Amino acid sequence: MSGKRSNVPFPSSSADHTIPNQSPAKNSNQIAGDYQPPESLDAIIARELEKTGLSGINDNLLKVLLIRNLSNNNQTMTAASNSLVSSQLQWHQLGQQISPQLTLDRTNFPLWSAAVINTVRSITQKVKFFNTNSSTTNPATSNGVLALLQHSIHPALRSFLNGLTAYGAYQSLKGRFAAMKL
Repeated sequence: MSGKRSNVPFPSSSADHTIPNQSPAKNSNQIAGDYQPPESLDAIIARELEKTGLSGINDNLLKVLLIRNLSNNNQTMTAASNSLVSSQLQWHQLGQQISPQLTLDRTNFPLWSAAVINTVRSITQKVKFFNTNSSTTNPATSNGVLALLQHSIHPALRSFLNGLTAYGAYQSLKGRFAAMKL
């Protein structure tokens, strides 16, 4: 890399961000009193690439692009993960509100099943949600319903649902407990 400094301004807490030959109050494109927001990093990068093509990319620009990309990815991933966690918590809470909870002796399966089906139907708007496996066509809803199922049964029964989809979990519980003789 040559000793030549890049013309791309890099943000710094101690640096003055004015572009040389321009005062902070106005630049050549401004009419006095009109406010123009600062130029975006995207615009600066595009302008520099137009002037010099890829040869204008130096180590400093690569660092800024990398940091910016990582920052944007973290914000996107954080927002997505927060949304996922929030959704799962809502399904979890719905499962805890199912009444009655499926008991350890499983004698209340018919009442529990009716409550689960009614709750899932009211949320998904699907009358027969448990008749088909929607884990590939609608994984978010399927995972949510699985969380609802897991938190609507006695904790000792939850291990039966490990590794299953919502459809598989409901069908497994139904197969084990629906025809149970008392």
